[in-house]
Amino acid sequence: MGSEQASDVLAFLDLLLECERAGAKALRRFEGMAPPEAVARALPRLFGDEARYCAGLSAQIVRLGGHPSRRTGDFLEKIRAAGDWPARLDLLVRGQRWVARRIAERLPAIGDPE
Repeated sequence: MGSEQASDVLAFLDLLLECERAGAKALRRFEGMAPPEAVARALPRLFGDEARYCAGLSAQIVRLGGHPSRRTGDFLEKIRAAGDWPARLDLLVRGQRWVARRIAERLPAIGDPE
């Protein structure tokens, strides 16, 4: 590991896992909301991406000796509370940006190439 402690990395990976799980569940909810066709066509692929990221994060947590969280991030409740599907989609996009920023900030300090 780089300057990050293993316990800190595991906590960060668990946070990401909970966020991805919230994103996957949110995308499942979009399917029943009759979004425009272009969005509806993209939902299965996007859900598959979220599910794949959850599996990858879980695998890394186990590889590092941890136990993947079973929680779903609080973000799902925020998406549920947002009004119609455009508001929910906007919130989901902002959530993805938040995750990307956190990864970009933390990744340089993690010395594990995997």
